[in-house]
Amino acid sequence: MSKSTFPIECMNEIFKHFKNDKSSLHSCLLVNRLWCRTIIPILWSRTFSLIQTSIKESLDLIKIYLTFLNEEEKQLRNYHPELYPTFKETLFNYPSFLKEFHYETIFSIIKYWVKTMIITTPRSHNTDINKSSHMISQSLFKMFLRNNSKIYLINIKLFEDIPDLPYNLPNLKEFFSNLKIFHFSVDLKSFHNLSNTRSFLKSLSQSCNTLSQIFIDSHFNNDNDNDIFLNIIKSQRNIKKFIINSHGNLPKQILNLIINQSSLVLIHFIDTKFNNLFPFEILLNCNNLKYLLIVNCHEYDNNNNNNSSSSSNNISITSSSSSSSSPSSSSSSLTSCSSIHSLTSNDIKCKIDTLHLKNNYFLPLTISNLIQLSGINLTTLCLDRTTSYIILSKPLSIHCPNITHLILTLDSISFFQSIQSIISNLNLKYFGIRSFGWTNELISDLGNYLPISLKYLELSCFFDYEALYLLLKNCKCKLRGLSMIIFNDDYLRFIIDYAKSNDEFVLLGIDGFLSEEYELKFLKRLKEETNVKIVEQDEIKYESSPMYFDYQFKR
Repeated sequence: MSKSTFPIECMNEIFKHFKNDKSSLHSCLLVNRLWCRTIIPILWSRTFSLIQTSIKESLDLIKIYLTFLNEEEKQLRNYHPELYPTFKETLFNYPSFLKEFHYETIFSIIKYWVKTMIITTPRSHNTDINKSSHMISQSLFKMFLRNNSKIYLINIKLFEDIPDLPYNLPNLKEFFSNLKIFHFSVDLKSFHNLSNTRSFLKSLSQSCNTLSQIFIDSHFNNDNDNDIFLNIIKSQRNIKKFIINSHGNLPKQILNLIINQSSLVLIHFIDTKFNNLFPFEILLNCNNLKYLLIVNCHEYDNNNNNNSSSSSNNISITSSSSSSSSPSSSSSSLTSCSSIHSLTSNDIKCKIDTLHLKNNYFLPLTISNLIQLSGINLTTLCLDRTTSYIILSKPLSIHCPNITHLILTLDSISFFQSIQSIISNLNLKYFGIRSFGWTNELISDLGNYLPISLKYLELSCFFDYEALYLLLKNCKCKLRGLSMIIFNDDYLRFIIDYAKSNDEFVLLGIDGFLSEEYELKFLKRLKEETNVKIVEQDEIKYESSPMYFDYQFKR
């Protein structure tokens, strides 16, 4: 098939796979005019996501966008004409291609541009820079709207000196027509003074019902503001992913709305206080839920401020193997004494694949029930030191036999001694141990009972090189990747020896404590003697479980 008859739709789909590779896209657009017309919209769709590592690229980008401002939008032209580049005719309407809008990033780049270009007296310098940066940021926002940018993602962070959105924005309905991802973060002090932003959010609730991902980071202590967020959530038809950081109490209306979204695939609670117990209704109502992440959250009993003693509200689970004298022994059931509500495992329609629990202040029974009710569907479990001890009394395989990815944070020798029991009979692919103390005894013995299925091992703990030697010597599984937080020549020697005996071992993740000089030195030795490459720890996590990585880390 000749290049002239190759469908443009196919070419577009191919080039989209290179959306994060600017260099390759730049090379491809030089091939011919057709390729250029196809690639330019892709290259300019995520400009504020791709330029943050280069100041020069950032300034060049802003310079181009500023040429698209009309005369009305050049509010400072009479005072600071140097801020506006001389108009040059372009082949493309670049602003119309924008798909991801990051307001904080725009403001940061504009502020740097103003600092670079503006001519001021020392006394008025900071005032002029802030005022000019605010006005130009708002003008650019209007310009993107005027050019019919059909945004796919909006990320608005309003902290410190980031300005309010501009007043009386045009074409909002068109602007929202393709919107799928909405991120909004605001600090406690500023939201009360952001009248234009509040109007923007109200328009969003009225004009957009297409959101699939919502992230809200706000203090929910004002009823009027709460209603704005409530209406945004209510108006959506098919939310797949919801992340919320409430910095304390989450209004009951909003919580009820979230936990009754049957379309949700992921829920991520951050720094949230639940009035009473964690809402187990999530497991009943969110039929499609697969990912449940809970970080820095609290169960709070209104009648008793001491969480650990709120036994009257306990939710209890009874296994089918319990004594036959129990009336509920015929099935696994969850009972809240305070609400006289029973929930059996047969009632749970969702299939929790991933459970991520970190720094939570929950009743032990809540954690235990979450794990047990996830049951055979659970493949990824991450527990920090505040919750790990709950599962140490018996093997995980009793309730969750299909776990392949397990991360535990431990801070006691007694916990270390339970590791073998915990992971017995699990076909683990990824196993992570995190600890804040020295773990020589654990690491030295770990190789003797790591499952043969294991491919990736994370050791975010402290141990000496002799412990590493014994681990690798006794390890029966063939690791593909190993992550560590300490490293030097002594550790490297054993890594090289292991790589020579295991040709599947190709990834070494090192997090911190490694200077650029040492990294280059180690890379050189690894390249000369093995096929191992040094990578970020996240790269190993991504390779072991791409879907989990995408949901947890991409926002």
